[in-house]
Amino acid sequence: MKIATGDIMRRIDRKAAAELGIKSEVLMENAGRAVTDFISGKFSAGKPPRVLVLCGKGNNGGDGLVVARLLAKKKCIVETVMFARKEEADGDVKLNLAKCLKERVKVRHITLSKDFEALKEELSSCDVIVDALLGTGFRGAVSGFLSNVIDFVNSLPCLVVSVDLPSGLNASSGQSAGACIKADYTVTFGLNKLGLCIYPGIEFAGEVVLADIGIPEKAVDRESIRTNLVEVSDVAVLFPPRGQDCNKGTLGKVFVAGGSPGMTGAPCMAGISALRSGCGLVTLGVPESSCAIVEAKTLELMTLPLPETGAKTLSLKAGSRLLELLKGYNVLALGPGLGRDKETAAFVRMLVAECPIPLVLDADGLTLMANHVEEFAKTKAPVIITPHPGEMSRLIGMNVEFVQGARVETAREFAKKFGVIVVLKGARTVTASPDGEVFVNSTGNCGMATAGTGDVLTGVIASFVAQGSKPLNAAILGTYIHGLAGDLARDIYGEHGLIASDVTANIPAAIRKTISK
Repeated sequence: MKIATGDIMRRIDRKAAAELGIKSEVLMENAGRAVTDFISGKFSAGKPPRVLVLCGKGNNGGDGLVVARLLAKKKCIVETVMFARKEEADGDVKLNLAKCLKERVKVRHITLSKDFEALKEELSSCDVIVDALLGTGFRGAVSGFLSNVIDFVNSLPCLVVSVDLPSGLNASSGQSAGACIKADYTVTFGLNKLGLCIYPGIEFAGEVVLADIGIPEKAVDRESIRTNLVEVSDVAVLFPPRGQDCNKGTLGKVFVAGGSPGMTGAPCMAGISALRSGCGLVTLGVPESSCAIVEAKTLELMTLPLPETGAKTLSLKAGSRLLELLKGYNVLALGPGLGRDKETAAFVRMLVAECPIPLVLDADGLTLMANHVEEFAKTKAPVIITPHPGEMSRLIGMNVEFVQGARVETAREFAKKFGVIVVLKGARTVTASPDGEVFVNSTGNCGMATAGTGDVLTGVIASFVAQGSKPLNAAILGTYIHGLAGDLARDIYGEHGLIASDVTANIPAAIRKTISK
């Protein structure tokens, strides 16, 4: 599903009106009708609700005026408040204000804090508050007594429905610099907004309802939108085919290189997760002193002892040995539990530069490349990197707060600059391709914020590459299946105490559920 920033959505609206002849007043009427129909559906079985519609002076407020007028026609008890003087309304907002007055829908105008104090009792007694204060054009922080209005609305137990976007939320970043409506539902129009699909915007939006208001596809297509929300319909078609005459050789071979003292579990989790995702064979290349430990942990994985450093991590000689072996495999997963020895850093750089097959780079492998990111642009085969925010911050030399505040653009710009596929992990994992296309994942939960789940993801993505998926498709599909497996594990165990192996155990069920759609 294509998702738009605030700027893109406003351009689409303008093009629909200016170039395709769709009058803006018609789009506003359709938007108000969509919200009205949603609210009516919520209360269809009972008595008409008492609704208070809060409007700003912009187009979002115009949508709210349509809602007020149409709800009044449905015999709802409607109070309408515009936080602006009557003279400030213009264009379609002025038109709809006149329609309200013509149809005897009273609109109260409030511009002072003392007037708001008198409104608090009415707010407290209503069933539904419609938030139409600020729309996609809003940036910065809500100021003045309007911030007090928003804080008071958030303190009430009634149903809150936001029109297009919760007031105070940035449509493009999902951030809020100050007060922001916390809606139960957001009815958004035309395209979903990026700010509603990423954190913290998700927490303000509540359940998002996407409404078609008559924006022509041509207006959307002309924008060449490069950001997408990944849903089940998008990934169900990405699974590599499996013939009934397949064998472990035809289903792909994964090589996992990693492990060090105290971290032998990481490559094991990556390997088992790769098998659970459907590949035919996995070999773990680990420091020779760790090999017996790794073999004791797993039954289905093959192991290969590799030369090690004095710190018992993989040495530069291990890189030379691997380059000879990798031609018999389909993908290399490098990094889980690798350690950070200086010679191991040289081993990683050798493989990044010379690996003849697709490479999935994770964990310590990323940290060891932090001062050498320019070498990503010189690789011989496709590279997928899977950083968490801390690792991404080291790669770009910025703090974690910067990464988290601009996850989509951070991933996109790194992928474009260095020609790698970036899987920026976290709530709503972001996958970016070198051509600038971005995919925001829709699965996963906070129970997955636990040690080892990143190793699981590495194995899942590597497995789909080995089975024949194109690297970008493998990253998108692997991220979705990984998150869905986490959701299924949460449904069994809850979010507290969920561990990485619970995610691995639910990978087959996640695949089965996705394929069946």
